[in-house]
Amino acid sequence: MWVFWTGAAPIRDLFSHLPIVHILPVGHRDKHIAMDEQADAPQKSRSRRAAGATMRGTGHLVRIFTKLTLLVLVLAMGLFVGGFFRFANTVAQSTPPQNPVETQAVVALTGGSSRIAQALDLVEKAKSKRLLITGVDEKTSLNALKALNESQRATFDCCVEVERAALDTVGNAVETGKWMAANQFNSITLVTSDYHMPRSLLEFRRQMPEATIQPFPVKLPRLQAQDWYTDGETLRFMVSEYIKYVGALSRDYLNSDTFKTLRASVGGA
Repeated sequence: MWVFWTGAAPIRDLFSHLPIVHILPVGHRDKHIAMDEQADAPQKSRSRRAAGATMRGTGHLVRIFTKLTLLVLVLAMGLFVGGFFRFANTVAQSTPPQNPVETQAVVALTGGSSRIAQALDLVEKAKSKRLLITGVDEKTSLNALKALNESQRATFDCCVEVERAALDTVGNAVETGKWMAANQFNSITLVTSDYHMPRSLLEFRRQMPEATIQPFPVKLPRLQAQDWYTDGETLRFMVSEYIKYVGALSRDYLNSDTFKTLRASVGGA
């Protein structure tokens, strides 16, 4: 069955819901596109300028940060090298006192047989009546120590005590402090190698701030040469000891009280 509409109105109503599409000639279309681009140009230009400014600002900050980082590294390296030479000079110039004063006890740190021999000499010269050898290994017997110093066996028998709990320099200082308190001593002569004396004095004075400590450094033969720093092994040895010394110094600034103070100043609690 076929149905026909008469008149234009029904046909117009049939297509009235369709969108109207304007078809422009090619020349007119290009003209409209150009006009749109010209209208957007100021906005795009502003966006490009803003992006460029942001990149320039970020690059400037990166350059400043890089320069500051390099400056800090150079200063830190300079301080480290300068501190090392000062440390090495102190060690090189350290000498045992020619006429040591008498103290209540002599304390020798293990690490070299010459340390114990020097400590025994001090006792025999009536510079003290008691000698504590601290940091002796559990496997090292008293007879083994006597065998290393056979000519001073009598001094061992009368005047020497051995301490075995200490495992490092801090332990030496802690255990010596206990021993001094138990014997009511307040003065000692500290015997250790010259390179080890700065760190030992630091630790011992930290543990016994009220005690009188007389340093008696034992010279290390290979440090006596004027050009010891040209020997790679000796130089590495000294740098290692200096790093330990700096670490010992740093503990004064990195203790729990310091962290509490920093946390309180930053967090307000």
